[in-house]
Amino acid sequence: MFDLVKTLFVSGALFLIAAFLLSISASGQTSESWQKVVENNDGFNILMPKAPTTSGLSPSSGPKMLMYTSTDGNITYMVVTTGVTAVDWEKATSRDKFIEGFEQGACEPASLDKNKCEVTRTREFRYKNFPAVDFKVAVNNVNVGVGRIVFAGQKTYTLMTTGVGIDNATTLTQKFLESFELTYQPSKRE
Repeated sequence: MFDLVKTLFVSGALFLIAAFLLSISASGQTSESWQKVVENNDGFNILMPKAPTTSGLSPSSGPKMLMYTSTDGNITYMVVTTGVTAVDWEKATSRDKFIEGFEQGACEPASLDKNKCEVTRTREFRYKNFPAVDFKVAVNNVNVGVGRIVFAGQKTYTLMTTGVGIDNATTLTQKFLESFELTYQPSKRE
């Protein structure tokens, strides 16, 4: 079995660095109409302000990851899918390890500059009978990211919005998170 924490350390760091760079370079204007993104191969649909760019990460060991990003104004919206095997997501310890790795990866760039970074779970719930967690990322007590992780069979779906001062109560963040539709159907063996 792959080292889940190490893999997510890398993915979390890439995830937030890309999002931060995209949100800094974005203009302040926002789209008025959103479009439905249908990703049949990755098993989800979601609303995004613009067509996403897709990038992949296939480490020599560990799971394959795909990141879909769409920037609108000063906010970046993203979905990261991770294919995993031999993990029982119903066990809280498995989810804890995943989130621990995500936090290490997400906070590494901030801690290099002596900033205080924290990933906080805001809600644990079930999404279509799968475990799910809502979270926020803060640097120096300023929210810079809000997201959700859905643990579905051999896949994880990490949805996130990033931008300085973003809040999970914003209408656009809620629109993005609530529009997620899981179409992936794990086999009975997963």
